[in-house]
Amino acid sequence: MILPTIFPQLSNNYTPVQILDSETFAVLFSSSNPMRLSVIDEKRVTRFPVESGEERSDHVVTNAIEINIEFVLAGSDAREQFRSIRQAFLDHRLITVQSRMATYEDMIIEAMPHEETRDVYDGAVVPVRLVQWRAIEPEYGELQQEMVDDPAQSSTVQRGRQEGQEVPAGGETERQGSTLSSWGLI
Repeated sequence: MILPTIFPQLSNNYTPVQILDSETFAVLFSSSNPMRLSVIDEKRVTRFPVESGEERSDHVVTNAIEINIEFVLAGSDAREQFRSIRQAFLDHRLITVQSRMATYEDMIIEAMPHEETRDVYDGAVVPVRLVQWRAIEPEYGELQQEMVDDPAQSSTVQRGRQEGQEVPAGGETERQGSTLSSWGLI
């Protein structure tokens, strides 16, 4: 390994990339070898022109973190390693990725294409793309009566009894006054 020769202070504290289950923190894909890891952590600044022709910004949108990990699956248990990654993908399992620089929680496998070649005769290279999972949490509550035009509409719970109209025995209602019905098309 060349890293400790360049940075001798890292030789004792070298931490490999770990893929963990977000709930139990159990190590997943322990026999898989991550060859490369890249993290995309971006923000998007809104820009709009003003009367003077300048661009102004007033808002920042934080994009979901995206991690690309390239696994080399090789050896007699390569098929089992692939099955383990695929099962986490199919189960929508939330994953924690611990790299040397940071820990990324609540990641979900978005894609896991793989390629089998003669160069890796006893396995495959599997590039896995993970995306940060940020669940939407809806807010419920009553609107203040000042916030709606009709105060009776401030609560969606107290709507009273709702009833529909009975359908005639023929099963269809006759459409009256329609241009198409006057022509006999419907």
